[in-house]
Amino acid sequence: LGQPLAPSSPPYTIPNGDSQALFWPSPRPAGVVLTSDRLWLFVPAYTSDTTYVGQYSETFEWRAKTVEANNLLQGRTELAAFVAAHHVRYVIWSTEDTAQPPPAALGQPAFTSGGTEVFKLY
Repeated sequence: LGQPLAPSSPPYTIPNGDSQALFWPSPRPAGVVLTSDRLWLFVPAYTSDTTYVGQYSETFEWRAKTVEANNLLQGRTELAAFVAAHHVRYVIWSTEDTAQPPPAALGQPAFTSGGTEVFKLY
């Protein structure tokens, strides 16, 4: 008859550890999530949480916030004061985004899988 309408491979894929980390906050209290520009659009698809930076058309000062978030996650700026000031509840840290280890100020991860860690801050 013809070719199937669905693609044979998914158009978007993320590592398994990232996928599991995105599911982890779902049954927990909702809050603000800080994660990379590679993952923040996925957060609302998996949880009721809000991301510090989201879709460009829906985030006030998107470009400046993108640079700020990436600097925080790359260890170029201090993270502890930022998460307190912006009431960040979760930080999703992935080795896909940075070779830097997470700052000690985040404490121990609440969840770890395949190079991805989720820190629950309160």
